[in-house]
Amino acid sequence: MKGLGFVMRKNVFIRVLCLLVSIVVLGGALTVAAVLGSPYEALKDAIFNAATYSNATVESVMTMSVNGVQKSVERSYEAIGDSGSLNLNYNEDGEQIGFTFRSDNLSVYSNAYTTASGSEWLSASIGGSMYSYDYYPISSSPFNGLTNGDRDSSEMRFMELLIDAIVGDLKNNITMSSRNGYRHIRGAFTESQIPELIQAGIDLAAEQQNTWWSARRDVGFEGDGFVYETLRFKDGMKTVERWKQNSRPMTPDELEAWENGTFWDSFVYGEDPYDFWDVTFTDDVICVATGPEVQISVNTTLVTRADLEEWDIVDIPMKSMAIDYISFEADVDSNDNLVYFGVYGKFSATNILGEVDINEVDFSVSISDIGSTAPICPIPGAQAQLTSDFIQNLFGMRRADVYFTLNEDGTINIDSITTTHPVEVEMEKNSYGWW
Repeated sequence: MKGLGFVMRKNVFIRVLCLLVSIVVLGGALTVAAVLGSPYEALKDAIFNAATYSNATVESVMTMSVNGVQKSVERSYEAIGDSGSLNLNYNEDGEQIGFTFRSDNLSVYSNAYTTASGSEWLSASIGGSMYSYDYYPISSSPFNGLTNGDRDSSEMRFMELLIDAIVGDLKNNITMSSRNGYRHIRGAFTESQIPELIQAGIDLAAEQQNTWWSARRDVGFEGDGFVYETLRFKDGMKTVERWKQNSRPMTPDELEAWENGTFWDSFVYGEDPYDFWDVTFTDDVICVATGPEVQISVNTTLVTRADLEEWDIVDIPMKSMAIDYISFEADVDSNDNLVYFGVYGKFSATNILGEVDINEVDFSVSISDIGSTAPICPIPGAQAQLTSDFIQNLFGMRRADVYFTLNEDGTINIDSITTTHPVEVEMEKNSYGWW
């Protein structure tokens, strides 16, 4: 934890908005299909069946901008086949930084560990993971949504009727055309056309998002303890609670024990339930906590701009929000599969300071290889090489977690394969540890 720095919870309101926008758009699409007659069944099946896909490749990207400045790019790639899956990992700029590959008897993870010298290690679980928390069902929906059995349920029928009721006259702003076996559906809505029920839902989401918001600020050591403040927001008011925990920096002996992994061996509870040791990281110093956290003051006042000076604009709690404009496009192939959906939304958000920001969200998802997805590990030859027979010859066991590096051509460096974690390898090489 960094001293004097606010630790802020990431604003999730944008995702709530995207969900609401999707309901508006998809619901409107279903309604216009009903008006057109025969296209309704095909379009309805395409939309709802997409949530039941157990074999497909799904790629999506969402870009968010505030007042014309791009704030984030969220990208995802998931390929789920009958006997394996592949997920690509991306950073906040939308650049690929790793992957996770899973099959029935092999799981491979990139970016397992990077040594001080810059060597990048990967890991794999062969013959099944050694850890129960790594269970992962291979054949599951990429959307984690419906099952085929849900399609004819009364709950699904109720959902369809509810969407039709919510969207009202939005059907008048949606068009559908057909070309080369694809149905192309598009539409656009302005603020005045958004049904009152939808706006009420957005207002409710904004209110819930603003109900409770918190952050922490480290103050520093005062006497025999460390002091920090929690800053909580509710309905435009801030409550500052000051807390203190008796603690002290580790002694040289304790720090040495911490670094070589033996610190917890000396952990002893006293007779008093509060006579305990814990470890806390404050101001980049490792400390031993010798008592419980105690609230020493509380104060509630109005929120001011100075209170939020260090906050990113997207993290400031919302007070209300209005949709200014929404447009969307969707493609359905000749087999009634939804293969593309894209939506652009522009909305005005008023924060708890009364400031209005213009937010834009551009989201798209492409679905391909439906029923024929067969993920392959990005490391050439890994699936043929990392087998139970292979590790049986190396380590005398048919199930193990191993670590390895790659050659310059991206293949596995056979000589590097080990069951010892890279941290321990590095510790042995340097004759000291920090675990």
